Amino acid sequence: MVRNNLTKIEWIATIIAVTGSALNAFILKESYYLWLISNSLFILFTLKHKHYGLMTVFIVQLLLTIVGIFYW
Repeated sequence: MVRNNLTKIEWIATIIAVTGSALNAFILKESYYLWLISNSLFILFTLKHKHYGLMTVFIVQLLLTIVGIFYW
């Protein structure tokens, strides 16, 4: 059951991240808010699976997303 929920989180985060990228391509600030959500979900997912290297990537992306919001 937990595995199924984690797989759902992974796919939801993926869809949100791709949507954020599409919005960013059209220069829409909303993309950053979607990335906040998707990066947070991916951090939880990678933490649960102990993928610490990949988790580090999502933490850095989350921090850069926050910077992007303030400098938009």
